[in-house]
Amino acid sequence: MITDQQKKLLDLFGRANAGAFDRQGFPYFVRDTYDAFYPGYGDSWPGFHGAVAMTFEQASPRGLSFAREDGTTLTYKQGVTQHFTAAVTTALTAARNRERMLKEFLEYRRSSVALGQKGTREYLFAPTKDAARAHRLARLLARQGIQVKQAEEAVQVGSQSLPKGTYIVPLAQPAGRLVRNLLDPDVKMDEPFLKEQDRRRKARLNDQIYDVTAWSLPLMFDVDLVASDRVSSVRTRDVRADEEMPVPVVAVPSGAIGFIMPWSAGAAAMSVEALRQGIRITTLDETFTHAGRKYPLGTAFIRFAGNAEGTAASVQRLAQRHGAELVPVTESWTEEGTSLGSGRGGRLKSPRVLLAWDAPASSLSAGWARYVLEQRYGQRVSVVRASTLQNFDMKDYDVLVLPSGSYSFSDDGLRRVKDWIRNGGTLITMAESSRWAARDRVGLLSTDTLWRDGSPVKDTPDREGSGGTGSGGGSGTGGGGVGGGGAKPEKPDLTKPFDLDKAIQPEREAPENLAGAILRVVLYPYHWLTAGLDGDIQTAIEGTRVFAPLKLDAGTNVGAYAPADRLVAAGLVWKEAQPLLAQRAYLMHEPLGRGHVIAFAEDPNYRAYAEATQLLFINAVLLGAGH
Repeated sequence: MITDQQKKLLDLFGRANAGAFDRQGFPYFVRDTYDAFYPGYGDSWPGFHGAVAMTFEQASPRGLSFAREDGTTLTYKQGVTQHFTAAVTTALTAARNRERMLKEFLEYRRSSVALGQKGTREYLFAPTKDAARAHRLARLLARQGIQVKQAEEAVQVGSQSLPKGTYIVPLAQPAGRLVRNLLDPDVKMDEPFLKEQDRRRKARLNDQIYDVTAWSLPLMFDVDLVASDRVSSVRTRDVRADEEMPVPVVAVPSGAIGFIMPWSAGAAAMSVEALRQGIRITTLDETFTHAGRKYPLGTAFIRFAGNAEGTAASVQRLAQRHGAELVPVTESWTEEGTSLGSGRGGRLKSPRVLLAWDAPASSLSAGWARYVLEQRYGQRVSVVRASTLQNFDMKDYDVLVLPSGSYSFSDDGLRRVKDWIRNGGTLITMAESSRWAARDRVGLLSTDTLWRDGSPVKDTPDREGSGGTGSGGGSGTGGGGVGGGGAKPEKPDLTKPFDLDKAIQPEREAPENLAGAILRVVLYPYHWLTAGLDGDIQTAIEGTRVFAPLKLDAGTNVGAYAPADRLVAAGLVWKEAQPLLAQRAYLMHEPLGRGHVIAFAEDPNYRAYAEATQLLFINAVLLGAGH
């Protein structure tokens, strides 16, 4: 999707900077493991709009001087001089080639329009699964400078009929290449590059993949994308980047007793604000049929009785703000399933949430979680340093979120956490903190992480410490790298040919390291954590974590990776790694006393744009505290 013209200009700028550095004897390097495959960088996103985008970075001395391992010294003065040289050379190169750059920028934009007039002409997605998520995706695209339209009548795509309100993204637009990059299910890597990574993998060498290999927005939002080879002729309106979701105001009939609110991302955000205002909300843990309409598990009910006068108007204003659907009802009678007054559900409360912060919690994971809670859903959060958590009095909190990281608690600290859970607390772990919770010594999660051969990882003295990684992904000491031990090797049979390849294979080895792929997850549809989601979603996965599923007497595997034949939704997952991942645990719920341990195998808040798994996360926070 980067054109030959852009590559030539990048080479022009690179050689100009290299020449300036060579003339002054400055060292530099190019390529290495750095790339611009992921479209979210400052040197990739502008490129898909037609710019000549690049990154050059100057090493910092982190002070006045820095002694390097090769015996040289990098000073602050050198850093400033070299960065200034690169910046000025880049500006001069742009000035000398300004006419060529502007001409080729225009050609890029025009060619994007022309490309969109062949093959697939439009992408469409309907707001049928979750109107708030679909609208959020449309707004996100509009903020990228992409034209997005919304149909004001039903749209016919072949034999498929999409409803009024469907979003339409034309490919014949100046940002058409960016549209393909963000919405295509999978962006393929070059075959020669993949072959080299496979060779390095088999030799146990580090790969040259800088970042993730998949990022499809429809997959991460769990929005069904429809490709059309024809241009729709229906009436449309343009979607603005700053607009709120248009929600019709519902008429509340005389004698109405309350609102039914199907659960969704909008309903979750609305509930957070409503609960803070003291509005009483219950959720139902079973399906039911009311007035001929079937409602899924997790649907909320807001009864006017027991709430303050004027609740109906307040709830409608909140629903407008957050994009939640409200259905006014005049009777509680249901034709099928559970009743609106059933105790088989949860009485929601405004949760008091505690978030671990600072080492050993991953700064990325903690930041994603805090952003999703505070900015995405408006949930207030208190933060506590992870290093002091085991001595922190948590009695005034309902939910504890442990971002990815390998924690270190004393026996007394663990006992206090378990007692807090037994008394009604909800512990939420993710990625490396779930690995930590599953350790034998910790005993918060009745499962094991797995070695590459599928055998369980068990605690050994060298795994008793905090260990872990400092990032949201990666392997960590709990299952990364090569383990020692194993059975005593048998005496070799010298009469048979020696098999070198077999002999050098490790006895205990972590699962294949995954570089940011997207896997399908099958949800257990009868658990309250899945409210607002259908049977399948997608999740980002990276690192080496694989969890055995919980036994039936220990808890519920709320989400498991799909079978091998449909496991990979996008990105690079080596064939040899897929059988181990297939049908392993992704989301686990283990009751403990009156409380819950809710564990994600990966970070549900990955880069704070994974809307589908973020809904699972806010469900854990809101619904966990209410059950």
